[in-house]
Amino acid sequence: MTGQASSRIKTLVFGSCVSRDTFSHLEPQKFELVQYIARQSILSAISPPTTLDIDLTPLTSRFQRRMVRGSLEGNLLASLEDARPDLIIWDITDERTGVFEMSDRSYVTRMVELDQVGMTAKVARASLRHIQFGTSEHFSIWTSACNRLAQRLSNLNLLDKTILLAPPWAQFDNNSEETPQSYGLTANQANQLMEPYLEYVEELLGRARITHPSPRADRNSRWGVAAFHYTDEVYRSLARNITGSADAVSQSTPTPRLKEEHHPRQLSTVGDVHILHEFRTLSPSRPTVIAIENLTEEEVRSGSNWLRESLDLDGAANLVFLNDPTLTSNDSIQIGWGLGTKGTPGIPAMLHLIHRVLGQDGSNRIYVGSGASGFIAAQLSIRDGAPAAILCNPDLGWFERKAPRAIVQRIYDNASEPGTDLTDIRAMPAGASPPSFEVFVNQSHPEQWNSQLRVIADLLEMNSSPIAKRTTKIHTFTNEKAPFATISTEKLQDSILAQLDRMILANQR
Repeated sequence: MTGQASSRIKTLVFGSCVSRDTFSHLEPQKFELVQYIARQSILSAISPPTTLDIDLTPLTSRFQRRMVRGSLEGNLLASLEDARPDLIIWDITDERTGVFEMSDRSYVTRMVELDQVGMTAKVARASLRHIQFGTSEHFSIWTSACNRLAQRLSNLNLLDKTILLAPPWAQFDNNSEETPQSYGLTANQANQLMEPYLEYVEELLGRARITHPSPRADRNSRWGVAAFHYTDEVYRSLARNITGSADAVSQSTPTPRLKEEHHPRQLSTVGDVHILHEFRTLSPSRPTVIAIENLTEEEVRSGSNWLRESLDLDGAANLVFLNDPTLTSNDSIQIGWGLGTKGTPGIPAMLHLIHRVLGQDGSNRIYVGSGASGFIAAQLSIRDGAPAAILCNPDLGWFERKAPRAIVQRIYDNASEPGTDLTDIRAMPAGASPPSFEVFVNQSHPEQWNSQLRVIADLLEMNSSPIAKRTTKIHTFTNEKAPFATISTEKLQDSILAQLDRMILANQR
């Protein structure tokens, strides 16, 4: 970032016309615009792309269609990866419209362009609700998304290259006339509502905002008069401050990436079982995701990776890998359901280890598992008082199958006393706050998915169900080539991050 013509400062703008128009007043010999990400709330930029089909043909401008499509797809993170800018200019003006929460766990920003062509009503009908800017709910989930964005920026060494541009909305224009409202907000109201958001971003960046003491709106702006369409004098002042800040950033030492406290894979003993585990802790105050794994003794000896090794939670949570202890107690056992050994039941032993390392309070934990590990994750979430479990093809109905009785008997003979820790999940007593289940079931194996859905249906119909009936969700998918296949890592990550948002919001109420 020397400012020489041969090496201009590659700049990514994330925000509204406030940033874009300010950029137009920067020296073109020094700054190069490499990407403009507009009309995106952080919530929609971080969430999965919406599956809602929205007709963009009424938008006559190709730029508008590209901008709206980028917002619906949430292309901010991909743009950061591709552009690798020298400088990011960020303003939050477009947060003022709030977001729609969709049933597919995505968020859609309410956009001016969609209002103009009458598409907002369709989005509103398809959504669960509109979450308004400035409400406590919006602020809670927005700050959670900010944390994830800051972690991604840190991982890309871009956190120190990000500038917050935040001139207050102008109460008067250059004719001394009061500026009009935008989405029901006057300039004073918007400035009050935005203040905690701006303070939060300043804290994340470790840098004060770039602002203006007394801006005026331009009555003759090409975009029309608005509290955030400023006079040229305002833009020139902001541009001078950005230039100075960019020079300071170029001379500063980058802040090191956030580091994990990593406890490598190891065995811990509880009773007479040896539990293989790995803890990756970022902060004791953050939520923890506990992924139940199913490596056999032979796989452990060969150094096999955890199945969910590639999970990328953007620093939003601590991550714990916990292996089914039954599988490492006898080399002949290929599936164990956490039964443990003849002396010590496996699931209580796993819970004991979790409490020993993480503490007794499970209200900040999410359990994840597939197949037999899904059965373990379901039981641990109930026993630990966790708010949620995310399960794929969970083997909840294994005890009622006809064919596998011999397999169960073999597990009894090798690992566990008959009757040890074989609780039917439907008979487990409900805790004070039963967890929500989010379940993904592959329909390509009829016996498997019929059994799973039958058990879940029983849980949802019970008067004293051990799971939260109102918030439990069932998703089915089909993979005919692999009847026991689970969902993709990307879909699992999206589900975990959405659950983390809900957990943070619930804890702040």
